[in-house]
Amino acid sequence: MQALQARACNGSPFYAARPVTRHTQRLPVRRSRRVCTAVVGTSLTFNIAETSVTFPFQKEQAQQLSNAITTLIQTFAAKQKAERPRRWDLMEYKYKEDEGNGAEGVEYLEVVCNPNAYATAFDAKVLITIRSSQGLKVTTEGRLSNLKGDVDTFLEKS
Repeated sequence: MQALQARACNGSPFYAARPVTRHTQRLPVRRSRRVCTAVVGTSLTFNIAETSVTFPFQKEQAQQLSNAITTLIQTFAAKQKAERPRRWDLMEYKYKEDEGNGAEGVEYLEVVCNPNAYATAFDAKVLITIRSSQGLKVTTEGRLSNLKGDVDTFLEKS
């Protein structure tokens, strides 16, 4: 009774190889396709909560993102030293791929943080949006300290 499903389906590659019983059905296996291709050595990985997102990125853009994060951390330091409460400027970093490039990879990256919403840089979270040229879009929220560590690691490796 326990025959492999591949044998039951005449060896068809579109079905998973698992035991067939009375209670299982033959389900087609979906083939995944590559969303974007990264050149080895130029991939930036964001470790956000329990998820990792790896995408191709250039060192110059990573340096600009690092500068924006450093400015934001300085804003939090000034906020803690301030005697009177005031509104602080929003940190917003945007990267958009050139129109004529046509290469596969990250088409758009946006990192946003509102220093008015958090007491210290250690509590701060950033909203990250990544869109690929193939149509995949990821929007997530992560800690500022993790983002800074990921960008610094990328810059050290490059």
